[in-house]
Amino acid sequence: MILTRKEILDLAEFAGFEITDQSKMPEDFEIELTIENCPENGILDEDTNEREGYRYIAYFSEYIEEGCLGLGDKLF
Repeated sequence: MILTRKEILDLAEFAGFEITDQSKMPEDFEIELTIENCPENGILDEDTNEREGYRYIAYFSEYIEEGCLGLGDKLF
């Protein structure tokens, strides 16, 4: 799934979060993030050099090389 920052903001507000910093320029709202299932073997934590599993991961769609973020609680 690919969502823009604006869509993520809308979703967070729908979920009941109050977003106080909306100072980003409107063009920043169009930056896309990809959300997908975590690989079965997890993702590499660069600090500990160990693999960690999550239900989902997210990363900037145009900058995959910048790494990803595990979403939610760590499963392993």
